[in-house]
Order: sequence, then structure tokens, then C-alpha cells
Amino acid sequence: AILAESQIYEAEPEPISQQAVSAEWLIAWKETAQNVFNPELQLVYAKMLIQEVAHPGRFSLGCLTMLRQLNSNDLEMLRIMAKYITGGFIFNAADHYFATEFHEGLFELMDDLGLISGVGMEPMIKLLKSSHTENFELILPVTNKALRVSHESAGQTLKLPVYSVSRVCRQLLTALDTETDLAYLFDLARAIKAQGFDVTLGDWITSGVSKGQFVEKMQL
Repeated sequence: AILAESQIYEAEPEPISQQAVSAEWLIAWKETAQNVFNPELQLVYAKMLIQEVAHPGRFSLGCLTMLRQLNSNDLEMLRIMAKYITGGFIFNAADHYFATEFHEGLFELMDDLGLISGVGMEPMIKLLKSSHTENFELILPVTNKALRVSHESAGQTLKLPVYSVSRVCRQLLTALDTETDLAYLFDLARAIKAQGFDVTLGDWITSGVSKGQFVEKMQL
């Protein structure tokens, strides 16, 4: 409760839902959180409680069950993986930035936990279409940064090899603080530009009244 209170005071004001939190969820949260003594994990539970009270339904019971299985080392691996997620998937940079023993071990562990899929298989291809009708434009946010992808033809389709990220994993990662890995983001931009798209790097606002806005920084 003390951790949750301190997080609320430090956060920017945001609108909250009038919907009541599920009593079943609160009981499950309490039964799980009361047996956690690791400070890092305690902070994650505090953030989950804040977000669930503000927006009921953000974290499923399955998310609590998964968190119960993780230790501090797993949590650090999750925090690293959060640097790579955009739109519910991870760009599979196995031939470039991810071509290391570290990344191979990281994704194998996440696959074993059921948090991502597609590791060790033929790459899954994600087809991405424009969010506009006049021309192609798409925003790919990765934590606190984003890429704006554009093309003069609205009918273009962006094709990316990806790892699929589970719903529980996406929920869990919203309770972790991390920043974008720019080397990964530049590798993603390279793959997009190779298909004839224009790419712009910018900041992605994740909180406050400007939440969800893209602030352009530089053309790549």
C-alpha cells in the first residue's frame, strides 16, 4: 500500500474509469502479493494494483498467475524484452541485431514461459497496412520512442518477420519501467526502409494529457 501510494504521488494525473474493480481479482492479487518479499517484484505488484484500480480489466487473473512464477532474474529478462515490443509483436532481427547468444537465450526462455512464440521456427510474417486512406502512414511505438512509417501509396503493405507476444505478456509489461533499445529500433527502421518506406524517429508520449502522441525528432 505504501509503494502504491508513493507511485500515485509521483505519477502525472490521468482520467480513471468509474467501473468497479473485480473482487475476485483483488482477492487473487492480495493472496499473491502478500507472499512477495523481493523489492523489485513488490513494486511491480504495486503498479499493477494502481493500474487495475484506475482501469479495471487491464490485468487478467492469468497475468497474476504468470507473475507468481517469475523471480527477479526472469523479471530483468522481461524488462529487456519490453524494449523490443511494438503492436503486440517483436520484430525478428535474428539475422542482424538479435544474432547473439544473449538474445537467443533470452527468447528461448520467454518462449519456454509461454510469453512469446515462434522461436526456433520459420519466421512468422506480420502484414501491416496503413491507418490512413489517402496515403500509407503507420506509427510503431516501442516504449518511449516510435517510428512513423509512410509511403505515398495507401495500398502498400509492410511485411515484417516477427515473434508473436502473448496477451498475458503484453499486460505484464505495462507494469515494468524500461526505455527503448535504439540499436534495435534502427535495425527495425533499416528493414522497413529496405521495402521502400520512409521512416521518421520520434518520441512516444506514454502518460499525461498528451498520452499516445508522436513527437517527430529526425528522418532516418
